[in-house]
Amino acid sequence: MMINITEQRVSSKTACGRLLDLLAGWSAYVTTDEENGVPDPALTAEEIGALYQLAGELSEGWEQLSIEGQGEAISAFVKEHVLPLLLRQGEAA
Repeated sequence: MMINITEQRVSSKTACGRLLDLLAGWSAYVTTDEENGVPDPALTAEEIGALYQLAGELSEGWEQLSIEGQGEAISAFVKEHVLPLLLRQGEAA
C-alpha cells in the first residue's frame, strides 16, 4: 500500500493583510446592509472602501518595516482612521 502525503504550507498573514481583510469584510457587510435598505446613517461602504484603498497604498511601505515598526504603523492607522469611523454616532456620513 502506498500513501501519498502532500505537505501543506501554511503561511501566516501579515498584520497589513489582516487589516485589509478586516476593511474588505466591513465594507462588504455595510454594502449588503445598504442594498437591503438598512444603511448606517453615520457610515457608508464608500468611506470604508476609500479607507481600504488608503491602507493598501500605505501597506507597501509598512511591509518594508520591522515587525515592531509594522505594528506601530498599523496601530497608528487604526487609531487615526478606523476608530473614528467605529465611534461615529448618528452623524450624516
